Amino acid sequence: MPEPLSSEPTEITQNTSVSWTKYLSDFSPTEYALVYSFRAINFKLDKTATTDGANFLISLTPVETLTFPPGPLWWLSKASKGTDLYAVDDGMIQILPDLSQTASYDGRTFAEVMLDAIESILSKRATAGTVDLVSKTIGVENIDKRPDLLMQWRDKFKSEAMKDRGEGQNILARFV
Repeated sequence: MPEPLSSEPTEITQNTSVSWTKYLSDFSPTEYALVYSFRAINFKLDKTATTDGANFLISLTPVETLTFPPGPLWWLSKASKGTDLYAVDDGMIQILPDLSQTASYDGRTFAEVMLDAIESILSKRATAGTVDLVSKTIGVENIDKRPDLLMQWRDKFKSEAMKDRGEGQNILARFV
């Protein structure tokens, strides 16, 4: 078994084991309980940490992570002792799908789907369904007859897709 992570993960793949330790100088594991509350749309899981020396240990099983819905999963950890309850930390974990548990998967963002659809219309290889999707999304009938408008929307979705992938975000610096 691999060593636990030293902090909360930023990504978890469904149907996998994951564990991490949490050291809290103000909350001893021998005196306090630590509970993680995981939430997403129509999803709820509360997990109590165990003790690992001076640390808390949080362990999630494959059965538990398989129930996590793909996408963002928010968490909040609270320490408690008797009637005292303290918010410790919070964050978001990106849940990745277990591809072995799904028949098909399209990992593209909405912007990437629209960009691909618009480019297929511009290159005259789009299906009627693709033209219909773009027309309804943009709100213009016969969008395939408007290459000028398609090119504007292509640029918009291309910019969005690059942001989604973390591309094109230059940091400019000036030294004097």
